[in-house]
Amino acid sequence: MNKGFQAGWWLTALTIALMYAISLPLLYINLEINEFALSLAGEMGLVIPILIGIFYARNNSNGICDTLGIKKFSPILLPLCVLMIIGAQSFIAYTTMPVQVLLVIMFGAETATTQMLIPNTVPSFMLAFFVLCIAAPVLEELLCRGVLIKLFSQYGFTVSVISSALAFSILHLEMRSFIQIFFIGLILATVRICSGSVVLTIIMHSVNNFLSLLQLVFLDSGAVGLIYPFLLFSALLFPVTIYITFVHLGKHLNFGMITSSVKAKTGISVAAILCFILFAGFNLMLFINRLINGYCFAELKGLLGI
Repeated sequence: MNKGFQAGWWLTALTIALMYAISLPLLYINLEINEFALSLAGEMGLVIPILIGIFYARNNSNGICDTLGIKKFSPILLPLCVLMIIGAQSFIAYTTMPVQVLLVIMFGAETATTQMLIPNTVPSFMLAFFVLCIAAPVLEELLCRGVLIKLFSQYGFTVSVISSALAFSILHLEMRSFIQIFFIGLILATVRICSGSVVLTIIMHSVNNFLSLLQLVFLDSGAVGLIYPFLLFSALLFPVTIYITFVHLGKHLNFGMITSSVKAKTGISVAAILCFILFAGFNLMLFINRLINGYCFAELKGLLGI
């Protein structure tokens, strides 16, 4: 039976529909709406799938907390996981730089859903902080590393990690940042399963987004060069931090999920196919639009200094 796998991907498809059904009308009603407010409205679309997922997944669990993975974790894991996620963001950015250059040419430095305003006032920064560092981490983690991990867990560790990371990446509809989001999703899913706690991944997700917010602020202030040495240093240390972190995680392994039965077959999910088609279609239209308007060639000339 693959009901859990099917349900997980249908929840993902429903989430995409709700996020954009809420945010896109607001954009057309008021074109001057703050992008962080628009993003917050979209994040609110995750509440319904989370509630549906809790109702569906908790049938075979001990309650809501067990379904979502809201459990205590060892304090020693927190600083290690924070260092690891900081290094992960920098590591994947530097190691995929050639691919990123190609994606920037195809989709631009900013794509349709990442054109965030630079928070250059205290109120705008506070709104950005709330959206990126509180609302998004909590809601996205409860869905992707809470409900979806629970639904995918009966298919084994590998399927749980990869499927939840793919769903997490597709929800952002971002081809330009797909590799980074997927990589971060793999790490968060692994930590969630090994530690048994979604609270840990919420904090990690929040730190990851806060680092991105700081880079945005530094970029606006013209002092972005000050943060580059830190990012490079954290990237170089990433192999060490990930090793140390998982050595300590090994002492707190949630063997129940890691050794869960892999006899269940995932089968083919129509919802998963729909999600991939939507993701590919959205980015294909974005690329064609940029190509027709000459933005790709302009981006290429800018990168080459022509």
